Amino acid sequence: MKYRYIYLLLIFSMVGISNLLAIQPRERSKLEIDLEPKIYTSLEEALKNPEQVQIMDLSGQEIIVLPNSIKYFVNLQKLDLSLNKLNTLPKEMVYLSRLEVLNLTTNNFREVPKSLCQVTSLRELYLGNNRLTNLPKDIEQLRALQHLSLYENQLYTLPRELEHMKNLQEIVLNYNMFKQFPKVLADVITLENISISGNKIRELPNELKGLKNLHIINLEENVFLEFPVVLDKIPSLQEVNLANNFISVIPDKALNKHSLQYLDLSNNLLPSINPKIKNLKDLIYLDLEGNKLEYLPTEIGQLTKLTELNLSNNKLKEIGKEIGNLQVLKTLYLSHNELKNLPENISSLTQLTYFDLSFNALSSFPTVLLSLPLEFLSLENNKITELPPSIKSLDKLTHLNLSTNQLTTLPEEITTITTLNYLYISDNKIINLPENSTDLVNLRELYLHNNLVEKLPTNLLGWKKLELIILKGNPLLPFETKRIKESITSAEIRE
Repeated sequence: MKYRYIYLLLIFSMVGISNLLAIQPRERSKLEIDLEPKIYTSLEEALKNPEQVQIMDLSGQEIIVLPNSIKYFVNLQKLDLSLNKLNTLPKEMVYLSRLEVLNLTTNNFREVPKSLCQVTSLRELYLGNNRLTNLPKDIEQLRALQHLSLYENQLYTLPRELEHMKNLQEIVLNYNMFKQFPKVLADVITLENISISGNKIRELPNELKGLKNLHIINLEENVFLEFPVVLDKIPSLQEVNLANNFISVIPDKALNKHSLQYLDLSNNLLPSINPKIKNLKDLIYLDLEGNKLEYLPTEIGQLTKLTELNLSNNKLKEIGKEIGNLQVLKTLYLSHNELKNLPENISSLTQLTYFDLSFNALSSFPTVLLSLPLEFLSLENNKITELPPSIKSLDKLTHLNLSTNQLTTLPEEITTITTLNYLYISDNKIINLPENSTDLVNLRELYLHNNLVEKLPTNLLGWKKLELIILKGNPLLPFETKRIKESITSAEIRE
């Protein structure tokens, strides 16, 4: 859900090339597989026919020194040297005139080797998780570079020469030592994606407005005190991540950006939401989890393109009827608030499939939910005493969490929800399950612990797909556990 910022760069940096190439969007034909370049994982084997080698994965081989024989791989296109112990590269790297992808993640580099800057064919360079304190001016020679990953180093500035890298589209600077946003990035006008989370940045330079191609910016885990107004001036910006900062103010000027589609402001200090948020009419994802919100502005109902909304971990006592205007909403998080009821027109959310209402103050099952196409519903840790027979209307549910309420029984009608895969009813006061519970033929996991159950239904053979049942904390009758184990042979039973 909220971890939307998983960049392809980081994936490349953390797994070997051979694993990356195994991820395919569709099944490949035998002809396609036969035509794929071989991935060499042994330098010794590759040296037998060096001119044929296009892809080499030497990751995790404890390599301290890359041999000079690397010069023979004149047709090499992808080289993975991650998870080794390298601190330099041989001057023969210059012979790799066709190398496009180089992964040096998780080594011991304290500086960028000079020979690396001579591999001018590079399009993707991964130097994350090293010990770099600066980049050389010669980095500008990598004019074909499109992706540059430098996360988890000790960088605090970038060289001015970076502005000459006119093909650079994506840069990852997460978890370095930046106290100021590197201004040189404002001159790299080809940038589409900037990720600089986990630093100590508190403001952005106004020059960023010139980045006409910038679509994504990740500023998570910095020290911003207010929403940066300059973001509203970046013409193509679609995704902004400002989670885990110290933002308590969103100025009016920051909320005119109609093109913004994704906004993460989770875990900040917002006491309220600026009504101007209504201007973000293209927003499809909004995360406000972990703030100090006590109410929502009515204008939130004008964000009619929202498909996912996270309001968990706030101080909301009620949700206004404007929520019913979000008619394409599919996922709604309202957990860890102070809600006692829901507005009637929440039934207008006819596309809602995921709803988390856990850890609130609901005293009764909200019947307004019964017309929704829910597949996931969590009402954990409320004060619900009974379920209505009409719960059978939720006939698309696969996950139902009713743990930690005040239930003493379940209605027989719940057994007609045969789509259920996961049922959580632990920590209640349930004495018996409905006799037809085994009609839940698709049930995979049943969490029944810490209730007052003495005996399960007579016929347990219907639970053929059950993989886990937790019974501990119940006063089961003598020999009942034995009967359960003999009847449900496929499941793990925890007493």
